[in-house]
Amino acid sequence: MLNKKTINSFENLYKKGYDKSYPHIELVRLEKLFLNENKKKTLDYGSGHGSNGIHLLKRGYEVTFCDISKYALKIVKKKVSKKYRKKTKYLHLQNVKYLEKKIYQNYFDNIICLSVINNLSSLKQFKKIFLMFNKMLKSKGKLIVDTNLVKNNYKVLKKINSTTILTSLDEKNNFKFKMCFPKNINQFSKILESSGFQIKDIGHSSFKVFNQFEKEILFCAVKK
Repeated sequence: MLNKKTINSFENLYKKGYDKSYPHIELVRLEKLFLNENKKKTLDYGSGHGSNGIHLLKRGYEVTFCDISKYALKIVKKKVSKKYRKKTKYLHLQNVKYLEKKIYQNYFDNIICLSVINNLSSLKQFKKIFLMFNKMLKSKGKLIVDTNLVKNNYKVLKKINSTTILTSLDEKNNFKFKMCFPKNINQFSKILESSGFQIKDIGHSSFKVFNQFEKEILFCAVKK
């Protein structure tokens, strides 16, 4: 499920200094609106620079930071203060099979997966991830996930099929990898629901500042 080209691309991104000191603004809202301050075991899947998980740590949650980039996890470890270390765990996603073992079945109360899912290369992989999330969540566990749709501003080096492109995060295109985008909200919703989730809300978040842009559809779902 984890493509080496994708891993190398993000390792390069974080080594070049990519970082943020603030969390996803919609997570700040949803922490109160959807998680209802259910300050228990939370998986930050694709945690990156760690700003989302660190926000939840400060709000009282127990957070497991999980990412494909070893360098990103090193950044997070440096940023997490001693005050929160007892409530913090780290998982490198190259050991993704470890997540599927019984030790993490029915383990988490919440899973956060923001600005991550499109880095997979197919809709079939979306389904695999959501089925894994379902196993890892406790009964009525909550999932926050977002996605960009096919019509987006990502650089297209090659169109693989109707939902998958070849792209790159660096200017020289040294690290090419595949990204997948659902055609519409309905297509993504069906994948989520067929994976054992009940969708509670569908929202959106978008911005464009200089060369930074985002247009995401946000899903709040509960394990059936």
